[in-house]
Amino acid sequence: MKKSSSQFPVLSSQMDEWRGGRPRPSGPSGARRGFSEPLGISSASENSPKKTQVHSASSTGGGARRSIHARRSTRWSEGFLRWLKFNFVGAIGIAVQLAALALFRSALHLNYLLATPLAVEAAVLHNFLWHERFTWADRPAARLTHSLARLARFNASNGGVSILGNLLLMRLLVGEFRLNYFAANLTAITVCSLVNFLLSDRFVFDPQIRPASVRNQ
Repeated sequence: MKKSSSQFPVLSSQMDEWRGGRPRPSGPSGARRGFSEPLGISSASENSPKKTQVHSASSTGGGARRSIHARRSTRWSEGFLRWLKFNFVGAIGIAVQLAALALFRSALHLNYLLATPLAVEAAVLHNFLWHERFTWADRPAARLTHSLARLARFNASNGGVSILGNLLLMRLLVGEFRLNYFAANLTAITVCSLVNFLLSDRFVFDPQIRPASVRNQ
């Protein structure tokens, strides 16, 4: 009796190779795949969605990081430009303060402790008008009451720091170290202006701080 080739799996596999075909897969997994499907393709296709999901997640994470970095860079550039504007206005304010001080001290012969706060207040009013219309022009006041509230905060913060700081430093530099009042005032202006920018940006011109009459509209 002629035996079937299925009873001799080794001989059958060799015959398939001689005929130019693929080896006959043996076992249950080979039977499920069939003769034309190579081994390993099914497992690769099963793993491909996982690889796609991982790649998609990494791409999403990279895009989020780039977006955060771009927002931070934009905030830093905007803050730096605003700081330059603040210093530009402050430089003009220094000229206003020195001119007012010279007027009160030399022309009106006021005591330097009285002439100093008057000169500072003149510069404060000048700087506020410029800051509201130039430095923080992107945060306009909704109404006149809003602008007046800002002026009160500006006087309380920038004006308070400038006046108290100038008085203390002038008393120290002129009264104790006998420094020329003009040079002493320049030193006081430089020291006091370091904190005024942050006070203006975070407190005076903060768009979230508005009078109750404006918020209720």
